[in-house]
Amino acid sequence: MLGSWPLAEDIAQEAFLKLYLKPPLDMGKARAWLYRVATNLALNWHRREKRRVEREERVSRTTGRAEAAEEAALRRIEAARVRQVLERLGLRDRSCLFLKFVGFKYAEIARIVGIDPATVGTVLARAQARFVREYQRLER
Repeated sequence: MLGSWPLAEDIAQEAFLKLYLKPPLDMGKARAWLYRVATNLALNWHRREKRRVEREERVSRTTGRAEAAEEAALRRIEAARVRQVLERLGLRDRSCLFLKFVGFKYAEIARIVGIDPATVGTVLARAQARFVREYQRLER
């Protein structure tokens, strides 16, 4: 449905996060609920992507096609690099960085990831440092 394994993993992770944070009333139907949530998340991604493309097209018409195309290409390259670096990180580091990025508090991150709340700051700092090191290696 998405055409990208890393993107599908992100959508699945988000669906399971929603299951964890706000499970369905009838857990016997959790499989169907997860399927529906993942499908909706994928459809929402496609809608956002379509709007993004439309915005980029409007920008390219107003600011010049060459400049907009170059900017869009650079954004895609940057996004691909970030995804590539995230794939090199361990699941715990990737999860903690993602949860912090979307706005979760340390206590929530600790509960979701299953680590001691007192260690979340250290885990995040180390994960960020690993991300930076891997990103810099990728640029070489």
